Amino acid sequence: MLLNLTSHGSIAWSRYWKQTANSHSRGGEMWPVIRPYAFCHYRVREDGVRAIDELVVMPALRRQGLATQLVSAMSLPVEVRVAPTDVGARAFLAAMRFQPTHTLKSKRGHVIVYRLG
Repeated sequence: MLLNLTSHGSIAWSRYWKQTANSHSRGGEMWPVIRPYAFCHYRVREDGVRAIDELVVMPALRRQGLATQLVSAMSLPVEVRVAPTDVGARAFLAAMRFQPTHTLKSKRGHVIVYRLG
């Protein structure tokens, strides 16, 4: 799944609450949260890279540093895939000093891979 800060959707929130009802770590996946305002879903790959799958902040609370807190708490390196059209996510990653490393073709089209650390 792609990082998407411009749409939050009830599906992402519903899936988060179902999967984290009893634990914030499931099967190699991590779900750090600032309850009930924001969460980050990522995996720790075999090479040690934290690969963000989802980073969601409630729309009313965006631009208050919640996503920054979640990403800053992660060990480096961190990697995320973003659609080229997602201007908000790309601006956030630039502000966090993520660097674009390459482009991949996905089921939804091309994505830009960003890396920090």
